[in-house]
Amino acid sequence: MLIINNIPISYRNALFSSISNIVPGTKVVFLAETETVRGQIELRHLENVDYRILKPLFRTRDSRTTTSDRIGVVIPARMVSDSDSVLAFGYSYAAIVMAIAQARLFGKRTTLFCESTLWDTRKRGLQAAIKPYLLSGLFQSFLAPGVDSADYLMSLGVDHRRITIAANAVSPEFHRSSRRRATPEKGQPIRVGLIGRLAPEKRFAWAIRALVGVDNYIFFVAGEGDQKAEIQELSRSHPVSICGHLSKERLLELYSELDVVLLPSESEPWGFVVNEAIAAGCPVVLSDRVGARAAVVPQAGQSFSAGDEVSLKSAMQTVVNSLETYSEGALLLAKELTVEKQARTIVEHMRTKF
Repeated sequence: MLIINNIPISYRNALFSSISNIVPGTKVVFLAETETVRGQIELRHLENVDYRILKPLFRTRDSRTTTSDRIGVVIPARMVSDSDSVLAFGYSYAAIVMAIAQARLFGKRTTLFCESTLWDTRKRGLQAAIKPYLLSGLFQSFLAPGVDSADYLMSLGVDHRRITIAANAVSPEFHRSSRRRATPEKGQPIRVGLIGRLAPEKRFAWAIRALVGVDNYIFFVAGEGDQKAEIQELSRSHPVSICGHLSKERLLELYSELDVVLLPSESEPWGFVVNEAIAAGCPVVLSDRVGARAAVVPQAGQSFSAGDEVSLKSAMQTVVNSLETYSEGALLLAKELTVEKQARTIVEHMRTKF
């Protein structure tokens, strides 16, 4: 099996390691070492993986998205021809489309792991018109992390029988941190975490403004991005602590110090922050546009209508009133959402859906 991904990143690396343990001979190719939004290269969990990182001819920020770059690179045809099947994580890069087209010409089995949802910015014109034909022509089967991504694929004409849901999971170190702080007494502050890229679609600033004064909330914002200046301005007059970019070790500590993790995004294909939080036994409150929602609500938290302040306040209050119950539910659920389980689901799909 050949797996294609844009860059090495810890949660995917751990998944690829698990797949390699199940399917000896699996190879992984990355289009580049890193992307602008990520910064440093992440090679953790690749120790037992046969991988190769390509050297792009160019790499520039893709202005159409806040999450990726344009990467000019070509995947060697030999890597494709030597595999019996190809699994692509995404298809927005020209290099991936070219490699999958080659795989079809070589008679290889092709599968797409798709995280897009109906909430994403939709392409228009020719791109939108050809996408259904591109998907059906290039890929024989499909994997999705949740129901939102499966719905997206079906909206493009993919038969539901060709889709398997393989819920996303985080790398093992997050599951080793389950120390929880004591549930706050009545009247004590509720510590709310807003963790991730500080991008407009995350709506962190909106959530802070909506909740200030409603209850005794204090906010901890971890991450970097274009919205940092706006959140810094909010911190001058609101109970906001700006943590910046955190190391993995400090991030684990932060989860254990929080009462709730809030993800109010207007568009979030999955939200690995959710997996990280529940692995630490931290309840979550998510907008209904967060892909992980269907996998964790109501056991580990609650959801609310994106952009609706009343709905947000209600969901927060529901969770705050039962923090211990949701924390216990989060820890139990985290035991089910593991990279090992996701890897087994993917391998079973690859073996049976052709």
